[in-house]
Amino acid sequence: MLDRVLDQLIRAMVTTVSHGGQVVLAEVELLRVMAASLHVPLPLAPEGLFDGLE
Repeated sequence: MLDRVLDQLIRAMVTTVSHGGQVVLAEVELLRVMAASLHVPLPLAPEGLFDGLE
């Protein structure tokens, strides 16, 4: 049951971050930190996705 709750939580966070249609590096970093704190590893973003962003 906990796995299902964590899955729903991570999906909700991803949906929230991507809702505006543009995702910035800080949002991705925060999402990865939050997921890691819940022991749910997220894959790395494809190389070059955030080139030129701060």
